[in-house]
Amino acid sequence: MTTTEVLTLLETNQDARGMVHWERVAAKAGGLTSFGIGLTKLRKLAKQIGRDPALARELWSSDVYDGRGTAVAVLPIRSGWGVCREVTMRLATALVLPVLVALSLLATAGDGPVSAGPTIIGDSVDVWNRAQWPYRARSLDRIDWAYRGGKKPGMAIHGPDGVVRIMAGAGHLRAVDPATAKHAWIANANPRYWNYSSPAIGSDLTAYFGNHGFVQAVDASGKRLWRTELKASWIHRPPALSPDGKTLYVVSDAVGLASLDAATGSVNWLRRDWNSPWASLCFDQDGRILIGTGHTVTCFDAKGLKLWQLKNGMRQLMVLGDRLLGATSTGEVRCVSLRTRKFLWTKRLGKGLTGMALSDDGHLRVTHSSGHLSCLDLNGRVRWQSRLAASSLTRPATALGGDTLTVDADGTLYLVDRMGDVSGSIATGAAPHRWRPSVGPDGSVYITHADQVVRVSGAERPIPPPPIATSLLLVADDFVVDIWVNGKRVPTSHRSMLEDVHGAITERVNVELHEGDWVVFNVVANRMRWGGASYFGVSAEAPDGGVAFASTTQGNWSACDDTSDVAEFIAELDPGADRLAVAPTKPWHDAAGIWRKHLGAEFSGEPIWGTAPNTWIKCIVPKPRRATTLPPRIARDAPDYVDPPDHDPERHGPPPHDPPPPRQPSEPYDPPPPPRER
Repeated sequence: MTTTEVLTLLETNQDARGMVHWERVAAKAGGLTSFGIGLTKLRKLAKQIGRDPALARELWSSDVYDGRGTAVAVLPIRSGWGVCREVTMRLATALVLPVLVALSLLATAGDGPVSAGPTIIGDSVDVWNRAQWPYRARSLDRIDWAYRGGKKPGMAIHGPDGVVRIMAGAGHLRAVDPATAKHAWIANANPRYWNYSSPAIGSDLTAYFGNHGFVQAVDASGKRLWRTELKASWIHRPPALSPDGKTLYVVSDAVGLASLDAATGSVNWLRRDWNSPWASLCFDQDGRILIGTGHTVTCFDAKGLKLWQLKNGMRQLMVLGDRLLGATSTGEVRCVSLRTRKFLWTKRLGKGLTGMALSDDGHLRVTHSSGHLSCLDLNGRVRWQSRLAASSLTRPATALGGDTLTVDADGTLYLVDRMGDVSGSIATGAAPHRWRPSVGPDGSVYITHADQVVRVSGAERPIPPPPIATSLLLVADDFVVDIWVNGKRVPTSHRSMLEDVHGAITERVNVELHEGDWVVFNVVANRMRWGGASYFGVSAEAPDGGVAFASTTQGNWSACDDTSDVAEFIAELDPGADRLAVAPTKPWHDAAGIWRKHLGAEFSGEPIWGTAPNTWIKCIVPKPRRATTLPPRIARDAPDYVDPPDHDPERHGPPPHDPPPPRQPSEPYDPPPPPRER
């Protein structure tokens, strides 16, 4: 294989979760990019490629982290110094580079915009348009105040200096005390025109804003630093700061794209060959400008040179590493590779898509005019969908802990947790006006109406612990009726059918599970079909994409077959936990192939069942698995077996080398003789 073919293979096998983790260290990784592929999967891909020293040298010279890992794996193994060299390179790739990246992150942890608060760009809070607030939202208990400083206010931005900045009225920028809603200062703009925009706030608290024909900057006290006339007509989108904070970009009715020096306001260059005042603007990881309209997506360099253009238009652009996501007017969410500029996937959600945001759990939140909120993973798979309201939802914003904030057309603000359940809601008194909700460092939420800004607050909310598992893959013959987590039934919207094979089903359940949670499955087998065959297996997916746990006939999997005990078995943790699940008497023989198809590997657990064709199976979620290396076990009757020192069998029972005696389950169900083989 050639280097290009290998990189294409790696891109095809990219891992969305791994790419999200890579973004945390990408800025300090010496310009390397990554497809987020784990070491185990890289080894499997390397077996397909074969050992090739020339290819290994070329891959090691690439700027793709996974390519360098593959280079190590395809090196021919030799004796002597060849083995030493391979071991050294494997250690360098697997250990040294991540350590150096981590050390560099620790050394610069206080640098950059985040240390002073989020950099506001457009109506989002970062230069990649993810609309992700780095604060934990409070509960929605009360409305603290409603600020009326003029019509058509912009998004309220709570800076780390304790001042809320609001554009309103004639485009004036007002600094407001968040406790009293009183003015701290006012920066005047152009009193002849209404405001249609919001400010952009830099890491040094410089505010950049404009409303008709001009852009200006003021410092943290409201003092004007500069003002530049662009003859730009209406500026609907807020100015956009470059990732390094040195350049300001503006789109308007009359100017397609203008570049200004953020320190002085001097114009670097203008492009008037096109204009789109509602264009979506963001940056890639190298600082190139991406502009999306209803017809095209265009990439410019820092000097205004057009680098490329996609004819498929997208708005609400969002950059995640090497990928560009956007929404279309036809209700599609699309993902494009910025390296190859090819579409990786397209998910059609239906017309009426109103907005997108990225949650810190690595999943997209999408709002709809139908009142639905959807959650998509970064491979385009719908994890859940919740109906919040009967009217349209505004563009969402996300907050720390996987929360989503959105407002319906009647002005009701919703706080939704990372599994799609509504944590709280409150009527804010009027319909929302254009902008996303914003979150302050104290957790207060700000909503913009046509003539006021409302602050909503409440009690502090703890950040939920990280889950052990984020989804369950089920294989059942015949099917699963209902599922409960901690006694609460899992909504149908959290379950998706993956495959139906002659009545046997494969299903994915999107739930988050923590240690000590209990899950109950009601599974049914038709004893009149296929000779009474039955099967039920579970593989839980960990946040990193691995296997968190799987079904087994030992330990924490139990079964209930008495309908009089079912209610208590579902509602509480302990009842029935001592009745262990058993292996099905006649398991479905096609299940192994189904597992390989959907897991990409062999099933690591065991099929289980109860003692009746209609049974309830409970799992108590165990502690997270930890990689351990154990010495080989020696059977007690082996010739070289030696009792452990100081071990007294009469006092302490059997030595620890012997496995504990198996617990005896109840008598298994005996189906009638099979009429025919499946």
